[in-house]
Amino acid sequence: MSDHGKLRGLAMLPTLLLAACGRMHKEPFEKVPLAPGQMVRVRLSERTNLDVERIRFWSNEMNEPRFFLALAPRTQA
Repeated sequence: MSDHGKLRGLAMLPTLLLAACGRMHKEPFEKVPLAPGQMVRVRLSERTNLDVERIRFWSNEMNEPRFFLALAPRTQA
């Protein structure tokens, strides 16, 4: 990669970091208060072989609520 290409990539870095680190918009479920130690699990979608769930929890490291999406295969009971 040329020096010009490296500089161009570095010029875009603040934009990428801003987008990744601090979203300006929060979804309504992200604004609902959550106490330390509390966890909220919501099933978003059900398919024949797959469930999609959103799991929201309190992060001690970030000192705020966080969430992730889980893809859970459906199995025979």
